[in-house]
Amino acid sequence: ADDAEEKLQEVVVTGSLIADPNRASSSPIVITTLDDLKQSGTVTLEASLNQLPQFAPAGSAGNGGQGTGGHATVNLHALGANRNLVLLDGRRLPLADIFGTVDTNLVADAILSSVQTITGGASAVYGSDAMSGVVNFITLRHFQGVSVDAQYGNTERGDMAQSKASLAFGTQFAGDKGNALLSLGYSHRQGLTGDKRPFFTFVTPSS
Repeated sequence: ADDAEEKLQEVVVTGSLIADPNRASSSPIVITTLDDLKQSGTVTLEASLNQLPQFAPAGSAGNGGQGTGGHATVNLHALGANRNLVLLDGRRLPLADIFGTVDTNLVADAILSSVQTITGGASAVYGSDAMSGVVNFITLRHFQGVSVDAQYGNTERGDMAQSKASLAFGTQFAGDKGNALLSLGYSHRQGLTGDKRPFFTFVTPSS
């Protein structure tokens, strides 16, 4: 028995259940990884999310300039951008206007690891802000090294170029007890007015 205890170095306990947040949540949760967002081919974060079926296009790089101050918002189930709660690592983000919407331009997508979306109503837990669901942006944890990313997009007519570049740097300190994360980003979106397209040659409709 003594020899067996001396030779035993590690005990691994395995289970039959796979870690899945849907098993412990009353509402369905959709997890979108960073790779999924990059594979969408879009330059902006909200445009990537708008390609998912649970999101409806709201304020974005294409239409966010009309009456919204250029805010980028997310809209779950087309119930309104102010009907879903937007979080960053589980904490509420500040509101961008009096209507209760959150500008997702505040989120540095260079340090995102995933986006967790509660696609059902969660007002019982989070309050009336989460009537249509919750969007929780999860940042990188214990990131070490350097990450560089650059993207460019344009229309078929070549009249609305969008580009961005980002740099993320992370390091451990204090004997790996602390972690510092720095993110720098630059984005440029070329403006496109209605009179540049043939359909709006004679008149540009109001909002």
